[in-house]
Amino acid sequence: MNPAWLDYLRENYDILSAFAYWGLTGFLQVRNQNVPNIPNKLVKREERNSLSAQHKFWNIAMSHGLEVRCLYTGALLEERAYELDHFIPWSFVSHDLLWNLMPADPSINSSKSNRLPDLNLYLPKLAEAHQAALRINLKIGKQDKLLEDYLSMGHTPQEIADMDREHLMDCFFQTFTPMHQIALNMGFEIWKG
Repeated sequence: MNPAWLDYLRENYDILSAFAYWGLTGFLQVRNQNVPNIPNKLVKREERNSLSAQHKFWNIAMSHGLEVRCLYTGALLEERAYELDHFIPWSFVSHDLLWNLMPADPSINSSKSNRLPDLNLYLPKLAEAHQAALRINLKIGKQDKLLEDYLSMGHTPQEIADMDREHLMDCFFQTFTPMHQIALNMGFEIWKG
């Protein structure tokens, strides 16, 4: 190899490497549309984002009378005394979108860890809790950027808040079932609480 090329490659390794990853992730994402956020699966961030805005969403709903129960234990949760559980594990989805987060008992959140919940058992409870919390946040005028997270489910927050139970379940099952199945295929285990 020409020494000039070798020097060029050494000097620009980071740029060339990033360009190669960018091309690879674009290629993989187009061919695997049901796998969310492939770029963050290939190169993980060292630090996870704060969930303070998502906590605020649930705290507002609780402070306005919504009784939120842990999906897994049924225990009544108190405002600011819970953790947010990534229903489909963060290590799979690599995002903190509100529709995948649910208040949970801290000990259960730790024991569930990177496992998948049973969709038939827990997803209806998740959907109903989100709808109730959305209704409250929309009613009091909390239409901030965070509520835009629901748009990735194919509906506006107001549309989700107004859905009848059948359409609500259909919306959540259509969103979660493919991710759940792909995660199972990739070796994620089912959590048995």
